[in-house]
Amino acid sequence: MHPEEVKLTEFPSMARHKEKWYPPLYRGGLAFGEVRVVGVTAVEDGKDLRVPNLAGAAVVKAVMAEKNCLGPNKQRCRGPRLLCEVGFEKNFGPDIQRYFRKVTDETGELLWPAFIYNLSNNPSNEMFEFLKLWSPAVALWKSKRGHKAFEHYDEFLKPLVRSFLCWADIAGCATEAREKARVWVSANLSNDLVEAYMQQ
Repeated sequence: MHPEEVKLTEFPSMARHKEKWYPPLYRGGLAFGEVRVVGVTAVEDGKDLRVPNLAGAAVVKAVMAEKNCLGPNKQRCRGPRLLCEVGFEKNFGPDIQRYFRKVTDETGELLWPAFIYNLSNNPSNEMFEFLKLWSPAVALWKSKRGHKAFEHYDEFLKPLVRSFLCWADIAGCATEAREKARVWVSANLSNDLVEAYMQQ
């Protein structure tokens, strides 16, 4: 199983070959505040190039939120997460606030995968939207065992489950969602990992 493998056909020769395309997993910080766009010099193809860069108090707060988020064993957070200062969610209305969670005393997190779910749809049907993110993420998780990138793909799966359970609480189908999540985690990963992945 190689989910990162992409088959390409070159034109006009029609030559075929395979490449490995790994999806980037971005982690970042969120903040409100003063930001200025400043030009910095970069080099592209041996030539100087002016590119925009952000500077200011909001950038510092966003970087600190990402940096201060400590995972298990006091290690830096891994995987594609959106981190912020605790209280940052107050900048939004209740429809967005409900998808934030507290990670540490100083750091919160936006459970961005929850936005795949539509609260207007039948929750029992909407639950299966989870598999659209979960199945390819599990395939990458399995393909990265033994690689340095594995810990990032492993951490990606946890916010998927957290987001799903958060949405299910709001949608009023928490019990059914927890049962389904347990089955999916057990079937796709391992029964031994169920409790670690079900923590909110």
